[in-house]
Amino acid sequence: MDDVLEYYRTQGSLTDLGKYTSEAQELSSKPDALSRVVQRLILHDMWIDRYHVRPKAGQWCKAQTPGMEELLDTLVELNHDKPFEGRPPDERVIACCREFSTMLCSLLRVKGIPARARCGFAAYLAKEGYYEDHWMCEAWNGTAWQRIDPQIDSVQLKAFHDFALSNKGMSDERKTMLLEFDPQNVKPKEFVLAGEAWLGCRAGEYNPERFGLGINPAKYGLADSYGLWFIRGNLIRDFLALNKVEMLPFIEGLEKSKDYWNDWPIMQADYAPSESEYSLLDKMAELTLNPDDELASIQKLYAEHPELHPPTGMHSSK
Repeated sequence: MDDVLEYYRTQGSLTDLGKYTSEAQELSSKPDALSRVVQRLILHDMWIDRYHVRPKAGQWCKAQTPGMEELLDTLVELNHDKPFEGRPPDERVIACCREFSTMLCSLLRVKGIPARARCGFAAYLAKEGYYEDHWMCEAWNGTAWQRIDPQIDSVQLKAFHDFALSNKGMSDERKTMLLEFDPQNVKPKEFVLAGEAWLGCRAGEYNPERFGLGINPAKYGLADSYGLWFIRGNLIRDFLALNKVEMLPFIEGLEKSKDYWNDWPIMQADYAPSESEYSLLDKMAELTLNPDDELASIQKLYAEHPELHPPTGMHSSK
């Protein structure tokens, strides 16, 4: 376990804060305080209206797959303040859950705390019975991995509460989940790891049409935004994140370019895996559910399968 903790205590190419590292070292070591720092840096692209922000030029990071140093570069270009100082929503970088979780992972690692970003599906962000494409962060609290969702701030928590209290058709179980949700202690039933979703759907325990993203798929040239193909992509993302390669969500890539995924076949919506690839994906899913015992196997499998590697230039930070 010591080797695992040391591996996740050190930065990857995308989490490395570069020239901002020394300033990050001055921050608190408490995960909840660092989550609040992250919330003051980033504005989620699907919550813009809730913060009454009219987006302006320069609020999006231009990099193909933004590293956290590049995200902070964009932030400084916006207002020239110190990178970790609080700022109003209209002065934050517009990004998504991947950036929230990866930035928290970066800050925790700067403070010497083992951390890793994880990709899967959140029940608390989806309509009842569904699971929404999402990322969270796991931080080592000294005895176990603590699941943290740094995206969910007081504004979003209030939205959860208001929705739960005003929706008379909601089940008691879901209402309780939304009212009692703690972003600093996300429960397994609230966030389904991509590997759990994959294996559950393959075994017939889950309906794959309940996993995906609640958007208008036609806007992105898609027939649907739910299904086993979506779970496959998130499974690969989670596997890569365990190798410290935190890639963009599917729709986030398409927001950058309609051709974003063209050079990476296995990540495309219409890709049809072979039987051997299904076996590979099953194996990956099993490994991602026990990364502490299987880290060496995760790294070995990644090294042996170039089809899982992002195309050249897609994930390098700079």
